[in-house]
Amino acid sequence: MGSDVIVAAISSRRRFEAQDIWLPASDKRFASTGLRRSSTIRCGKLYTYDLRGAPRALGALAPDLLREVLTNVKEAIAEPPDAGSTTGADASR
Repeated sequence: MGSDVIVAAISSRRRFEAQDIWLPASDKRFASTGLRRSSTIRCGKLYTYDLRGAPRALGALAPDLLREVLTNVKEAIAEPPDAGSTTGADASR
């Protein structure tokens, strides 16, 4: 079996798209993530990652947060990109 997994991008900036999840450091679910600061889980920005390159465990999501992420990933995949959406540098406006 391969060592690739699908991961969602994470940013320390606030939400960009409707499916993104803002996770403030004050959230009770934050501690288990391994994140260092409040972050946005970018449910529409998915990548493959080879776990053999991981120097350590990357963290974990609480079961209810994982369900929310999976729901939002499904929505992001099902919804075609909006030509009017903002991404990248435009998202901070």
